Amino acid sequence: MLVSIGKIVSIFLVFLFVLGCAVGPVEMDLVNYINQDIMSVAAVEQAALDRYTAVSGMNYESDEKLYETLNTEVVPTYHEFVNALALIQPETKPLKRLHASYIDASVLRLRGFETITNGIRLQDPHLITAANQMFAQSKAAMDDWRQALQELYAAHGIIPQGP
Repeated sequence: MLVSIGKIVSIFLVFLFVLGCAVGPVEMDLVNYINQDIMSVAAVEQAALDRYTAVSGMNYESDEKLYETLNTEVVPTYHEFVNALALIQPETKPLKRLHASYIDASVLRLRGFETITNGIRLQDPHLITAANQMFAQSKAAMDDWRQALQELYAAHGIIPQGP
C-alpha cells in the first residue's frame, strides 16, 4: 500500500507547538517546512496515489485500465508533485538534508510508476518486478525520512500534535 508523506504528516502533525521561549532558525524552518511547504504539495501527491490505488491491488481490473490511468493521470500528477517538491527550499542545513532525502524517495517512486507503465506497455514481467522493487525502496526511504523528521523534532524540542 502506498501512503503519502503528506497524508501521514496531515494525520499526525496538524499543529506543531514549540516548547520554550527561544525559537531558533531550525525550529522555525521545521515548522514552516511541515505546515506550509509540505502541506502545500501534499494534495498533489495524494491525488496521484489515490488514482493508482483505484486501479491496482484489490481494485485491479485490467492491464489496459491500469496502463491508461498510470500514463494519463498517475505519472503526470506525480511528476507535478516531484517538481513542486524541488521548488521547496528549506533555509537550514538540517532541513535541506531532510528535504533532499524526501525528494530522492519521491523521485524513486516516480521512476517506479514510469517503470511499471513501461512494463505493462511492453508486457515485460522484469520491468514490473523492477518497479515493485523501486516502490519498496521508496517506501523504506520515506520511512527513513519520517524517522529523521521525528528525530529533528525531538532534537529541537518540538512536539507534534495531531487532531
